[in-house]
This record gives sequence, structure tokens and C-alpha cells, in this order.
Amino acid sequence: MKYLFLITLSVIFLSCSRVHEDNPEFDLAEWNSHVESTSELMIFIPDIQIYTDEEDKTRYLNAIIDRILTLHDNGVKIKAVLQAGDITNRNTTREWASADRLFSRLDNKIPYIMCPGNHDYGRYTGDSGNANNRNTPYSSYFDYSTNSAFVTSFEDNIYDNSLFRIFIHGNPFQVISLEFAPADDVIAWADSIASADEDETAIVLTHAYMYKDGVRFNYSEYGSSQDGSPYNYSIASYESINDGEEIWQKLVYPNRSVRFVLCGHMAFPDYVGNLISANSFGDPVLQMLFDTQSFPNGGNGMIQIMEFRSDMRTVMIHTYSTITGSWTPGIKQEYLFDYSRQ
Repeated sequence: MKYLFLITLSVIFLSCSRVHEDNPEFDLAEWNSHVESTSELMIFIPDIQIYTDEEDKTRYLNAIIDRILTLHDNGVKIKAVLQAGDITNRNTTREWASADRLFSRLDNKIPYIMCPGNHDYGRYTGDSGNANNRNTPYSSYFDYSTNSAFVTSFEDNIYDNSLFRIFIHGNPFQVISLEFAPADDVIAWADSIASADEDETAIVLTHAYMYKDGVRFNYSEYGSSQDGSPYNYSIASYESINDGEEIWQKLVYPNRSVRFVLCGHMAFPDYVGNLISANSFGDPVLQMLFDTQSFPNGGNGMIQIMEFRSDMRTVMIHTYSTITGSWTPGIKQEYLFDYSRQ
């Protein structure tokens, strides 16, 4: 199995290195051979920091937005676009403006929901992603007050931690977007929301949650040996933060509404993974890791598609390149999850 995994990854990298200059022509019939026409979708975009930092890579993020709009124009029901944080690489004005310019193309068409990552925090000193404090212009560029799905935020006019509501097949879904290494009072706020609306299905979107396939960040057990642990950033020295295991224990496990957690942060070879764990009610929770920043060209326009089928109990996860129009097979890249209650 180890050798099969390595061969699969080699094929992925080889196929991703042969990138078309423009998006391939969209074929609705080919698309419908993968995604049921009656399904409603969420699009999950991984870390985009290389796209916004390196100007010659920005076109790959533009290609993602192009393909999303093409799907929308062809009648594909995209209910929301979610992005896993690290919107920037160096927390600079140019990077923020680039991200804002591209995502604003979705305004008044498809709600988009983001969360700040470690690279989006801290005073820029020449070293990217230092997260030495919570300084970020995130809310200046992504003001959700006019977003049709926005409900409320932890702090007025600050959107690092925000609640959204979208409807899939007529059913309400909450999206709780949380900052990198969320503080204790933020987790308490999110818990109050999840526990108050138990009949709704909730999705937690945050930057750093899973360390690798099947494993959450867990400082209490592994200490700083998990590279990229939120506790390895200086923000943890003056603020009571939470890593993946703490988010699970305090927010996800106790609340029946939370059925999905989406995150990024980890690079190749740990760029993709999933973990299904039972919450305190015995219901399965899908936890998804996806981050293609270390692929050629900052990610080659790869996204994951959450295909919520019309049975209103199953979601099919697909991994798709908006550059090549290709679908990535594999047990971590394409699988079915039943989110019905036990």
C-alpha cells in the first residue's frame, strides 16, 4: 500500500505539472458524468497564499474563480464557496488587494466564506506567517456585512470569527468560520451557537485543525513535535489558544449540529486527509484537510467539491483541477459520507 500511495502521488504531481495556459473548455455533459445534476454544491478552496504572493501565479486563482462562475452560469447549483485561510503569504496590502479583487467577482452571485490563517496575522517583518499577534486587515478587505449568508460575528465589524447560514436542498446549514488558533472566548462563542441550533447542520471552517490524514493537532499529547502546531507560534505565548484536539473536545464533540470540519495549513505530503469520528451522540463527523500550496504553481487551481445529493443525507467529495479539468481519484480525494443522524 505504501508503494501504491507513492505512485499515486507521483501521477498527481506529473499531471499537475502539465498545466494548460487557460481553462479547458467546459463540458457540461462530462461534468454531469461526475456530479449529479440534482445535487447542490459547496466549493472548498485550499490555502491561496502562493497565488496572492507571487504575481505570476495569480492566474491560477483567477482560473478557480473562472471555473466557479462558468459552473454557476451553466446552472450548477453552488450554494457557497469556502476558503481555508492563508489568504496571503506575507500579510501585505498587495496580497490582500489581489485576493479581494478576485473573490469580489463572486459578489451577488455566490456567497464566499473565508477564515484567516497564520500567514494572515502578525506585523510583517520580512518573515512570512509569523503570527506574532492578531494584527490583520482581513476585515477591511472581507467585510461580510453585505454577504447574503452572513448572520453575525464574534465582534462587531470584525469578521475573523463569523457565522453564516446557507440552504442546501432547502435545509439550513450553519458555517462557523474561526480564526487561526481560536482563543478560548471564541470557542465559547461558537459553542453557544452550535448548541442553540441543534436541528441545523453545522460546518466549522478553520485554518489549522488536522496535522495529517487521520490525525488532529494535539499539543497535549505530541507537544511541538507536530510541525505547524498552533502552539509553535508566538501568539500562543500570550493568548489562550486551541488546537485541533481542543476544538474537537470543546466545540465539535459535544454538539450534535456540527457534522463537518474543514481546514488547510499542511503542505505535501500531508496536503489531503480525512478523519471520521463519532461525536457525543454517536453521529459521525467528517473532518477534512486540504492544502495544495506546495504543488506546482501554488496549487494548479485544485479545489474540492462537496456534492450534497438530493437524498439530503449523503455528500460526495471530489478533488478537481480547474486548470486541467481532471478529477483526482483516491480514497482521500474521492469518497462518500453519510451525514444523517444515527
